[in-house]
Amino acid sequence: MVKKVFTYTSIILMCLLMGWGCSSESDDPDNAPGTINVSEDRAIEIAKQVYQLDIVTTAEIRALNRQEWEKTPKEAKGYTPVYHIISGKKGSTNVTVYVSTYDENHRFVILEEEVK
Repeated sequence: MVKKVFTYTSIILMCLLMGWGCSSESDDPDNAPGTINVSEDRAIEIAKQVYQLDIVTTAEIRALNRQEWEKTPKEAKGYTPVYHIISGKKGSTNVTVYVSTYDENHRFVILEEEVK
């Protein structure tokens, strides 16, 4: 009798715990790790409007290397190192604009002269 009660109690407890552990009602898919909040089109728009890029030659998404990461704004340091990298020209100067995939306010620019 005790064995049956223990077995049924264990089964009920297991079902309850599985239900709580698998519940996704409180999960917010828009803020899940790795979610891209800033589209490539928006990043290009920022590059053109904020940094006055005349011509966009390439656009890619990738993790920043160590040198690039050091140039990120202070407020962006605790967030994702994955950025939209928009390369192009501003007049005759080659420019690379970096816009976070997490927050469009986390952005910076590297001019050709800064690389040398």
